[in-house]
Amino acid sequence: MSHRAQSTNGGLLPVVASGSTRFEIARDAAIETEGRVVFDYQYFAGSGWFGELPVGATRVRMAARSRLRMGSSVRIGGGTQIVVGPDAVVEIGASTYINPNSRILCAHAINIGRRCAVSWRVTIFDFIGAHSVVIDGRQLDDVAPVRIGDDVLIGAGATILRGVTIGAGSVVAAESVVTSDIPAGSLVAGNPARVISNFVSWNG
Repeated sequence: MSHRAQSTNGGLLPVVASGSTRFEIARDAAIETEGRVVFDYQYFAGSGWFGELPVGATRVRMAARSRLRMGSSVRIGGGTQIVVGPDAVVEIGASTYINPNSRILCAHAINIGRRCAVSWRVTIFDFIGAHSVVIDGRQLDDVAPVRIGDDVLIGAGATILRGVTIGAGSVVAAESVVTSDIPAGSLVAGNPARVISNFVSWNG
């Protein structure tokens, strides 16, 4: 199945999706692309795919006036959920891929950089959920943007919480829960995630 999305230069570019992908998009919401993007990319990979298999359909739900902006060659894994609230914006940079069964839940703004690798079952969200949370007498903002720099690797099962900035080139270990900012080029692990090394590199 082939869908089409509005490009940032006003032309039309293809969004490629398997038959199990579900789009629920408000009339005044939009998917904006800079090049071809693929949803449920394992479906098209044939016997060459290795890794966790999708559980359920890939789903994109976009509320009124929301935007999903993607660079070229973005790939979204099967079973992934992208939910964008009213007036909210999700941005995913070129050549980033998100593996199966991950969740991006956006109430305001989530920005994922270029060439990022997001592993299986990663959850990224920018809100608490209309709950009043007070820590040491200070009430937390319900919504705060998430910013993930270029060339970031996020391991399987990690959770990225509201208000976090992850510096470029960083690595988040599997099952980590990121509650605070991460300097560029760092390896973090744990719950809450803590810096293990400030000198990390990766490729692939």
